[in-house]
Amino acid sequence: MHPPDAPFRGQSILVTGAGGCIGREICRQVMRLAPARLVLFDLSEAALYEALRGLCALPQAGEVEIVPVIGSVTDGDAVLHTLRAQEVGIVLHAAAYKHVPLVEANPRAGLQTNTLGT
Repeated sequence: MHPPDAPFRGQSILVTGAGGCIGREICRQVMRLAPARLVLFDLSEAALYEALRGLCALPQAGEVEIVPVIGSVTDGDAVLHTLRAQEVGIVLHAAAYKHVPLVEANPRAGLQTNTLGT
């Protein structure tokens, strides 16, 4: 039986929506699993910066290459470029609009990000 961190150890992992509350927690958990590289992918510069700052304060920060990337999951070319450039082996997809009233008021944005961006 393999240890639970085996699939992540030494891998290049991309987390979409890394600046959001769910994405940030996924990143914190992944940092414990000893990836070689953690790619933070998010549309919001401010949220990405805060996520990066929080991760750099973790004890594992010196052991993991953390790469912040500003981009949208709805931009397929940007996603593919990042996957290739960072040699990503695992994608954890957390990019989404999650506040239902806002998505209902903005259905086009919700459809693009939550459906087409997946």
